[in-house]
This record gives sequence, structure tokens and C-alpha cells, in this order.
Amino acid sequence: MAKYRPHDIDDVVRQVDEVTGALKTLADVLDQEENLSVGLHRVCRQALHAIGDADLASVTLLREGRLHTAASSHDHAREIDEAQYAAEQGTCVHTAKSGQVERATVVDLRDRWPDLAAELGDAAVGSYLSAPLFIDDEHHGSLNLYAHDSHGFDALEAALLELYVTAAEATLHNAHRYMRAREQVAHLG
Repeated sequence: MAKYRPHDIDDVVRQVDEVTGALKTLADVLDQEENLSVGLHRVCRQALHAIGDADLASVTLLREGRLHTAASSHDHAREIDEAQYAAEQGTCVHTAKSGQVERATVVDLRDRWPDLAAELGDAAVGSYLSAPLFIDDEHHGSLNLYAHDSHGFDALEAALLELYVTAAEATLHNAHRYMRAREQVAHLG
């Protein structure tokens, strides 16, 4: 097992603090009775704070066998998602269908998914990270992060994203159930 140098520990603590802060903010905001779409957009924005190397974020949902972008922090993130859907390749496609975390750099993209690399062309970013997102049986897919830099997301960032997603899933699930229950009560009255 590798030993961390003191400055490495400080960096890890800072990253964990960023994830903790993003989760607290997300929980506080979702207490405000918002619909799922608004909540998913907030998840994207907070994920950018949680994983500091990320520049873009999106949520891919799989419904009736088709992938679609339910929320994104920027239009460019949506464009990257749509290129992956068209090529039927890439981190968000793989993660949404397999339920496994997927990381890639632009070099990996060219080697593993040449059709996607061609589809993206100049719209490609340097780094890709997707984690599975499961809210309920109707709403599942992936939370996707993209970075302009080709540093590649590391194992710690992948683990922190999984931690963030786990807590976000519970928060989104509860908020979504609450809103559905309110709608059902309103129809009874």
C-alpha cells in the first residue's frame, strides 16, 4: 500500500471536504420541494464543486431502452452525451447500461471507442468520468463529468464521485417520492 506524503493527505482532506460541502448544499436545496428535473440540474452543478477538476457535468437517464440527457451544467456536456448516444459508445453509455464507474482520457477514447472519437471530433474533451445513478426503477443512468484537461480523472476522484452519487441518489429518491405523494394527495382533494 502506498504511503501518502503530508501534502497528499492535505489534498485528500480538501477533496473530501469539497464533496461533503457539495452534499450539504444539495441536501439543503432539495429540501425546497423541487421537481426531479430541477434537482438533477442541481446535482450537476454541485458535482462540479465536489470534483474540482471537472469542467462539465450531465445526467444520462435510460428510459424504455433509450438514453437521454436529463440535465447538464453546460450545452457542451449535452453535446458530448449525444455524440456518445449516436456512437453507442463512451463512458456515459457504458455506465448507464452496466452500472459500473467508467474513466477515460481522450487518448483512451481514440483507442477504445474510435467511432465515438470520430463522432466527437473537435468537440472532444480531455477527460471523462461517469458513475452509475439510480433514483428509482424509472429514473436510472449515470452522472457524467468531463474535463477540458487531458489529465484523466484518478481513482480518488472516481471514489469521491461514487460517494457523492450515493448520497445524491438517496436525496433525489426521497425528494421525488415526496413530490409524487403531494401530487397524489392533491388529486384526492
